[in-house]
Amino acid sequence: MVMRDPELSPVESEARLFGRYVLGREVNERTVLLYAQAVETKKFGDDDERDLRFVRRHPWALAAVDGARALAAPRCTLRARLILMAAVLETRPEYCDDFLPVERPPWYGAVMALTLVRAGLAALLGFALLPFVR
Repeated sequence: MVMRDPELSPVESEARLFGRYVLGREVNERTVLLYAQAVETKKFGDDDERDLRFVRRHPWALAAVDGARALAAPRCTLRARLILMAAVLETRPEYCDDFLPVERPPWYGAVMALTLVRAGLAALLGFALLPFVR
């Protein structure tokens, strides 16, 4: 079970979750604040936020639900907020190296192929989870 800080608002805990998902590590407080401000400023569609509530309660399901929504509903609020977090992270100097190209060894293609297989399996799991998102 994931412990949640009672001091954090839902948007702040969402920012931390999305930051870990995009970067693979924790993001700093300034990034959390910038994401929260961007969410307040940006007007998202009127579609419901069931996906957001579900992944806040079940952080382990984020990759699966994201994969399914990327295929079934790419303009949903969950996807829009993930893209917003990626945009915030790209503008932060401390994370810029994570978004710049690096030289890879020739065998890295095999790693990418395995990553694609894993993403496909996550999307399949996500489609199985979608009926339970509420």
